[in-house]
Parts: sequence; C-alpha cells; structure tokens
Amino acid sequence: MIDRAGLAGFLRRRRESMQPEDVGLPRGQRRRTTGLRREEVATFCFVHPELGVLDLACQALLDPDQSHSLLVYTAVPGTESYDKLQLLAVIGPQPVIGAAGPHR
Repeated sequence: MIDRAGLAGFLRRRRESMQPEDVGLPRGQRRRTTGLRREEVATFCFVHPELGVLDLACQALLDPDQSHSLLVYTAVPGTESYDKLQLLAVIGPQPVIGAAGPHR
C-alpha cells in the first residue's frame, strides 16, 4: 500500500525546493507559488509501460467550479515523442507514469 500522505509531502517539499530557473523554465511575472507549480513539474518526461519515455508538455485545464480538470499532453512535432503521442491518440487512454505518479 502506498503512503499517499507521505508521498504527497515528499513531492510538495521537492517542488518547493526548486525554482523555475533551476530547470530552464521562465519565472513569469505573477507568481504566488513557492518553488515549482505542479503543471511545471509535469513538463518533463513520462514513461508509458509499452512505448517507453515520452518527452511531453502537460497543461491542466480546470472548469470554473474546479470540480473537473482536463490534462492536455503535447509534444514537439517531428519528434519520436510526437509519433508516440499520435499512436496513443489512436489506441485510446492508457495509464502514464510521471514524476508525480500515475495519470489517466
């Protein structure tokens, strides 16, 4: 069984200990978050159980009530990750394991 609270605390501390500049991301002007935002962490690579590593950007879109969110993954056209992402679009949703754990 996974200690979700312990994992969440660990991930939060890691995000807070890093700054956007540390990983090559722009800081932006309006920043209320100490360290990296969750969506900034999600811009790194993901591992698919069958396709391997995908270098993806991820953006979370929230509805006005914040009761639902939609994760949008993109890859640079012409890259191997782009081709793998196109394949995933054809075969349907699959679990993807990233730095923060499984995403669907």
